[in-house]
Amino acid sequence: MFISKQSFKQKTLKSVLPLLAVITFIVLFMLPLLSKPTYGNDWYKDFNMTKVERFSKSFKSNITFYTSSPKPNAPSLTLIHGVGGSGADFKDIVATLSLHYQLFIPDLPGYGLSQSKQNTFLPSKYAQAFAEVLPGLVKKDNIIIGHSMGGNISTQLALNHPELAQKLILIDAAGFINKFSYSQYIATNYATEKVALIEKEVPLLKGLIKTVNEYIPDPTKVLLGDAGRKYILSNNSTIISALAVLDEDLTSVIRKPAPPTHIIWGAKDNAMPVQVAGLLSTLLKTDSVLIFDEGGHSPQKQFPHQVAMSIKQFIESETNVAPRTAPLVKHNKDIHLNCKNKANVNVLSHAQYKNVTIENCKTKTDIHSLVASSLTIKNSQVRFTNLNINNPDAFAFIALESDVAIWGGQLKGVSLGYIEQSNVEIHGTNIYTSNALVVSNEPDTMNVSINQVIQNGRRFNWHGMIEVGF
Repeated sequence: MFISKQSFKQKTLKSVLPLLAVITFIVLFMLPLLSKPTYGNDWYKDFNMTKVERFSKSFKSNITFYTSSPKPNAPSLTLIHGVGGSGADFKDIVATLSLHYQLFIPDLPGYGLSQSKQNTFLPSKYAQAFAEVLPGLVKKDNIIIGHSMGGNISTQLALNHPELAQKLILIDAAGFINKFSYSQYIATNYATEKVALIEKEVPLLKGLIKTVNEYIPDPTKVLLGDAGRKYILSNNSTIISALAVLDEDLTSVIRKPAPPTHIIWGAKDNAMPVQVAGLLSTLLKTDSVLIFDEGGHSPQKQFPHQVAMSIKQFIESETNVAPRTAPLVKHNKDIHLNCKNKANVNVLSHAQYKNVTIENCKTKTDIHSLVASSLTIKNSQVRFTNLNINNPDAFAFIALESDVAIWGGQLKGVSLGYIEQSNVEIHGTNIYTSNALVVSNEPDTMNVSINQVIQNGRRFNWHGMIEVGF
């Protein structure tokens, strides 16, 4: 049974506050340091690469690129690393890729040999810097590859400057879900790994982090201001860029036309949940997705040969659309699944029904590509990827005493949903309503990311921690 919000706050607020320091430590310090490179600045010499420098007006400093020998009849590849890293993060796939393509691997300003101080290190600013320097460096048929924050930068670069990206490849890309939801994932993943929490306790911990986020003022703007960067963060590029990548809203950018896109992800990525891969697949309109079941946040380091071969195969393909693993099966009927009766919830994946009810499914359930007229979830934990609901006469969904996450898709209803004693998060969806977005039995908040809402002809972005209520 899920705890009501009012009761939860009264009983736990005093015990929540001491955890703030722990959560802040996890989010701001531990995660970025996990990807800190262990290679020296001369790693590129092992691959007969050379250094090239280009001046960035945005950062008022040079950007160092490591480049391999030209390949006249092949496209060039630009590979962009993430927070706490350097160009050496792609070291393990250089040997294979440089046989076929000319590589341009930069150290981002503030990292490696591209030193730049007193900057915000925003992904959008990095993207602008590459828009300045790449035209005089790479080929016209250039392919952009980004890992972690580099995937965020690569997406902004490719969608805002399509002339620089014939194709786009994302490896465990970061920074698409809002920082409040991200803090929940990092804290619950960390706690689950260290304390071995059983699955049914995760919603309680998520509720705890949610309450912290509601009651503690968000320090991001202060920390990213001039004084905060200088006096609190000591102009540390790793910490600043870790905050900055979580602070940008890509709702409008992500809906621009994308080049053919390939997505690579580790299913056991504790830094960025694998559901983001499905979200990006939906938003960027690609079915070309490779998931490593045993992969973490850096599959290019864990599985270098497979990643390099996947990149090569995608580059040489003529399309970004891969065959779907399962076609959509249409059922012209209602369906009510009760897990107490050992119902098989898998029948909802890649399927179309009328009215769908899910009840008493307390073990986390993943449902992919469900199409329905309406959806009701009771006393359950459910994650949807690419959910499509069309209920123009009532709520698109109803969540009662449940933990629900929606990753990508389209939701239509007079109101988006009704929630009662539930944690609901919605990421990367297109929402159509004519009335209030969400109705709740008591004042509450929801975590939402890169959603676009069309409400009575008015279009706006829905991203952050949003208050909902009566």
